[in-house]
Amino acid sequence: MTMTLGGTRAVDPLGRALRGAAVGALLGALVAGAIAAIQAVSEAGRCGKGWGCLGLFVLVVFSAPVVCGLLSWPLLRLAGVRPAWQVSGMAVLVILIAARVYVLATARRPFESWPELVLFVAGCFGLTAFLLTPGLPPRARLRVLLPVVLLPLGYLLLTGRIAYLL
Repeated sequence: MTMTLGGTRAVDPLGRALRGAAVGALLGALVAGAIAAIQAVSEAGRCGKGWGCLGLFVLVVFSAPVVCGLLSWPLLRLAGVRPAWQVSGMAVLVILIAARVYVLATARRPFESWPELVLFVAGCFGLTAFLLTPGLPPRARLRVLLPVVLLPLGYLLLTGRIAYLL
């Protein structure tokens, strides 16, 4: 489905979502690589004094959303996803919220393997790029967004874990 904005430029929501997902996959792979490097250092016993390996892990976990937000903006621009700053900022929020819902729904640690992390970040970026496509009709947004939001929330409601979300 290609749309014309103001009669000048065509926007392809699916292509935009795929390009956003590709950027998300790259960023997810970078974060997974950083976590793997910390695990390798910790297994070798070279973490140092003080906080040691825990400090490195905390640094990566808390700095990853900021770094993803800052790196994704120029990468999304290069990939042709514009306006990139909207997708960049919202994708980080979607990742944080979806990760919280994921932990509640599965009752386990998130991202136990690097492909899981890469696919999760890619999916969040792709979804955000699609939903923020300029000129996309509200019905198209709702057709995609409603199942994505209602299915996990329904699952949390049925399992009784909805209280932990609040």
